[in-house]
Amino acid sequence: MYLIHKDATVKGEAIVSTWRGLLKKDFQLALPWVLGGFALILMADLWAVWMTSKASGRFGLSLMPILAHILYLPIYLMISLWLEGKQMHQWLHNPHGMWKLLLSKLVLGIPLMLLSLIISGIYPVYLLVSLDLDINLLEKQLNLVTIGQFLLSTVWFSLDLALWGLILWSIFHWLRPFFGKWSWVVLSVVGLAFLYLSAQWALSPTYETLTQWGAIVTLPDNLTMYMGELLHDLLLGTSFFFLSVWILERKLEV
Repeated sequence: MYLIHKDATVKGEAIVSTWRGLLKKDFQLALPWVLGGFALILMADLWAVWMTSKASGRFGLSLMPILAHILYLPIYLMISLWLEGKQMHQWLHNPHGMWKLLLSKLVLGIPLMLLSLIISGIYPVYLLVSLDLDINLLEKQLNLVTIGQFLLSTVWFSLDLALWGLILWSIFHWLRPFFGKWSWVVLSVVGLAFLYLSAQWALSPTYETLTQWGAIVTLPDNLTMYMGELLHDLLLGTSFFFLSVWILERKLEV
């Protein structure tokens, strides 16, 4: 029993060490770009101050960086993959396995996005708390529940876009040996076909029947998120993730 316990402990420590190393490497890779994102937030807030002297106007402009975070994870992931692409051979032959390499980036990206959202919210919150700001249209919606729903929705949609970007990036690198400089053209056709088929599916009665059940979040303007939609997106995103892993591990020659 002692040997079994010791072996399990060693394996657990090895797993923790592996993930710690991957997350540390990805953090170091992303750090300059993350700091650049913080600088952009500061510039946007200064721009809001420069554009208008009205608190309500500044408040509206200061919300733009927050809304832009729906693109945070796809941009972060594409930058990270682009940097890895400079040493594609070493990255693809990493002993840790492709699913760990990709999952590490996503696991790191979510807290980085939340931190960036918090920083983006500092100036708008300051305007709300410190200034005599007329927010009659918002005062019924500005509560912790609504803010939590907004953050959840933003992270979820951003992650969804990131996984779309991941599968397209993987397909591009798969196509490049066959089509060379025309790979972007082929990828554009594939991407547009994906979007068209997805739109047709989302507008179909079958999609509505399968997904619009279990209302869990009601956003402003009476927009509702359903458990069925989240489950659908989760299954689709998981499929994109593992399909990307399969392409990079089995189909890509470097």
